[in-house]
Amino acid sequence: MDIIESLLGLGSAMVDSMISTSKTYSKDERFTPEGREYYKELNQALTMAKDNLEAYKQKRESSSFEKLYSSATSNSKLNKHANRTDILKLYTLIDVYFGIYRGKKPFYFFDQESSKVHDKILEYLTYPYGVGKKEYKLTPILAISDLDERSSLNAFSENTVVFCEEGIAWNFNQWKFYIVPYANVKQVYKRTKKTFLTNKCDVFLVESTGGFTTSYVMQQTYPAAANLGGCNANERNLIASSIYNFIRCFNSDCIFIDK
Repeated sequence: MDIIESLLGLGSAMVDSMISTSKTYSKDERFTPEGREYYKELNQALTMAKDNLEAYKQKRESSSFEKLYSSATSNSKLNKHANRTDILKLYTLIDVYFGIYRGKKPFYFFDQESSKVHDKILEYLTYPYGVGKKEYKLTPILAISDLDERSSLNAFSENTVVFCEEGIAWNFNQWKFYIVPYANVKQVYKRTKKTFLTNKCDVFLVESTGGFTTSYVMQQTYPAAANLGGCNANERNLIASSIYNFIRCFNSDCIFIDK
């Protein structure tokens, strides 16, 4: 099973959404030329597969769509989950929406070589309240974080959001360990705060449809957030829209708010 067949398995509504999204992305100047070409090929492959899967399978044998299934080779985590359909689909969606950011801050993929950032995040996924106090067995796929190898900070930060195999996003701050199921996200909320030196930008996953205020911190229910402060405006907008499109795969009623 490859990426296209996994997407087909999600159903016609998802395929139609992906066809529309990939067409938009293929013309979005905020992507690199290679990125736009990737989504152009994805659009062509999905359109062909939707109309005639057999024709697509024959086309797949050529080199035309090589980029679309290169991540489904024996070296990929996709292949290791071939017998776990739901997880395979989840990895496929992660790859489709975020694969273009591989190797770029602030994205950390857990099917790549381990790093200090990986180790910090894995440590707190296992023991968010300290070793031996409470154990969570979560499997991260992708983290979006302002952490880096040179940082003296640990993963205990509201500026890290981790997408997990279990169908949840996870983060924490000094007050609360926070988990939100993808299907429960009502808003993807992008907030930009201008400072003297730079613009701070966070993207939040919000379960409530109510207004977003700083009371989240006071109530100790700060939602999962990805800090995009190190990216330029175009990158921030593109990443935020990618997060929103990904979440909409699980909740079609989710809305995007940009303030």
